[in-house]
Amino acid sequence: MRRFLYKLLYPLLTKFYFPRVKRSVTAVACAIEHEGKFLLIRETYGGGKWTFPGGRIQKRESPEDAARREIKEELGIVAAGLRDIGEHYAVTASGEREGVVRCFYAGIMNSELRINRSEIKEAGWFVLDALPEPQSPAVLKIMKLIRSFKNISG
Repeated sequence: MRRFLYKLLYPLLTKFYFPRVKRSVTAVACAIEHEGKFLLIRETYGGGKWTFPGGRIQKRESPEDAARREIKEELGIVAAGLRDIGEHYAVTASGEREGVVRCFYAGIMNSELRINRSEIKEAGWFVLDALPEPQSPAVLKIMKLIRSFKNISG
């Protein structure tokens, strides 16, 4: 009986209840700025779309520690002054919520990168009004957080 109820209710819970439940933070993204330009990357895996650097949070790791680790591992950047700028929901290709992404901002003094070529195919510095295509769906969400954080319109 219990299994029958589970099979009956699970599709309804998935469609109506689970998407509304606040999920824990599972990943981070970093908006790294240097002289008015932001760093975007194309990963060696996935769809090859431009996105902000970041990645998954490891077990017992804070979102801020994960952000520092990811940008150090992927790009060789040591970000001392990370600032939390908000969060957004990661969404699957079918449009379902996958998890919460905590976003950070860091202004850096030097634009020199040491790219980890096993993870990053390409990296570049771009102004917000002229970002490269194709973009990950997360880019627009993070741009909105950046603009709100920096109190700029657009």
